Amino acid sequence: MVAILEVKISQKIAMVAILEVKISQRIAMVAILEVKISQKVAMVAILEVKISQKIAMVAILKVKISQRIAMVTILEVKISQRIAMVAILEVKISQRIAMVAILEVMISQKIAMVTILEVKIS
Repeated sequence: MVAILEVKISQKIAMVAILEVKISQRIAMVAILEVKISQKVAMVAILEVKISQKIAMVAILKVKISQRIAMVTILEVKISQRIAMVAILEVKISQRIAMVAILEVMISQKIAMVTILEVKIS
């Protein structure tokens, strides 16, 4: 009977050893999962940094576009100023043409007066 009990105790010890191995395997699997989770967290952090960089690039592009729009607006103002200057020059030219026409009329009047005088003298 003692021998049978010793065998049973040995079996129980062997079963405990097997359970200890299984528990160790489970602990190792949990550690592996923890490493994998840490890797995934690191990948998410890297993606967050990349997204932040893209957002910053978009903001920079928005600023550049705003600058270009401002430059176009400035050019539009300059073109409008040039158009206004051309219109002013056109008015001045029209005034000069009118003055020349007035002078032509005055010269014609003088010629007419001279002609009248010539007729009176003759």
